[in-house]
Amino acid sequence: MLLTLTVALGCQRGCEGCGISSKAGADASEYSQYTDMVDAGQKPWTKLEVGRWTGYRYTTVIETNGSLSLQGQKPVEYPTLVMTVRITTKRGTADPILRERDFKTLALVEEEAVIDSIELRGEKFPKEYLDHMNEQLSPMAGTSNTMLVAEDAEVVEVRAGKLGGVEPPAELKSFLDSAWQSQPRYPFRLPGAPVGIGAEWHFRETLSAGGVKIIQVSTMRLVGLDEDLAVIKVSSRQEAPSQPVPDPILPGQTATLERYRGDGTGDLVVDRVTGVPLRGKFTTSATMTLDVERGGKPEKFTVVAMLSMLITTTTGEDAGAELVQDDDPGPQDAAADDSAAAVDAPSTGEMRVPAVTGDAAP
Repeated sequence: MLLTLTVALGCQRGCEGCGISSKAGADASEYSQYTDMVDAGQKPWTKLEVGRWTGYRYTTVIETNGSLSLQGQKPVEYPTLVMTVRITTKRGTADPILRERDFKTLALVEEEAVIDSIELRGEKFPKEYLDHMNEQLSPMAGTSNTMLVAEDAEVVEVRAGKLGGVEPPAELKSFLDSAWQSQPRYPFRLPGAPVGIGAEWHFRETLSAGGVKIIQVSTMRLVGLDEDLAVIKVSSRQEAPSQPVPDPILPGQTATLERYRGDGTGDLVVDRVTGVPLRGKFTTSATMTLDVERGGKPEKFTVVAMLSMLITTTTGEDAGAELVQDDDPGPQDAAADDSAAAVDAPSTGEMRVPAVTGDAAP
């Protein structure tokens, strides 16, 4: 769920120079999607879906880093962004929020996400620079939002919360709005039918990011499965048709996007009970060719962006709070504790995962 937040944070840093504005996220009026099952895989089959109970809590640590360059030139690297986010389920699967869409009724889990900490790190960068940037980011600690999550893990709606009860500076506000609004963009969905090892399903969506219309196609493959965990391999492709975009260098001017292509691959280890990603690794790249006018003469340049991300999640007691028992109790605490025990501290780099097939071990 919060994987998408870090993608948005990373893209905000990497795409402002590419002409994709951070001021606007996915435009709901232009957002569309569908999922297509390709192969149900080997039997026995099982249903993978979001199932969370009121009061369920988990904490995700996300690390991202990336670079940006003009084609043919040395890439400019960005510091590593490290963010800890605490999530609490406010309305669980037994008492969902119901929404009608495309003649279907969606049963949505309501969750609140709070940023506990956020900072930039990097040995290649001067300490003074990192201290200054982290001072600018510090007001984001305590920032919250509310999300509605569907059974297939789609983030259907995001509502921004407060930033420490204080209106943030304009730059940070744009940064934060872009992150929240970009939630639906992350290319991950659970299948809509029971599946087994080797299952494959496609997910397609049409997005509008900063006024740029993008088509995203993702493929998910189930490569590992046991009684607790599922391992899913994800690949995605983004393309955009030729269209006018904001000039990346001259504010208020327009350029022409000639070509845009993005590709990403990754692996996720998902808790079978809740549908929460417990560990993941992702790498994405994007190439954009723009036609601009300088001094009355046409010019063309290509921008290349790279982004990598690591996530680690702890659940239940390890997430910093006891599970709440109520009319929507969910699984027994012991089951949640088992899931939490499967995830080591982020520094260990180790985690028990079920056996996988092929070359997709995370």
